Amino acid sequence: MEPLDERERLLRTAYDLAERLGDTHNLSLIAHSLATLFLDDVKNVQEGAAWLEVWRSHVGVETDDYDDQELIRLARVVSDHA
Repeated sequence: MEPLDERERLLRTAYDLAERLGDTHNLSLIAHSLATLFLDDVKNVQEGAAWLEVWRSHVGVETDDYDDQELIRLARVVSDHA
């Protein structure tokens, strides 16, 4: 697996590209990956919370069970460190 800083760089690059292409599906997936990276791996709650909100805005109201559980889990990580 790549070091965390390389994963962050690749994900940010992918997000920028998806944004330029208007690829909303991948924007959502990458925002989730960035939120998870910062909250679970890097332990940067401020950055993770920001990406969680970006992901939440991409997901909107059309969530599935996985999204619902992840939104709850990641929000709990943020609130546990508030």
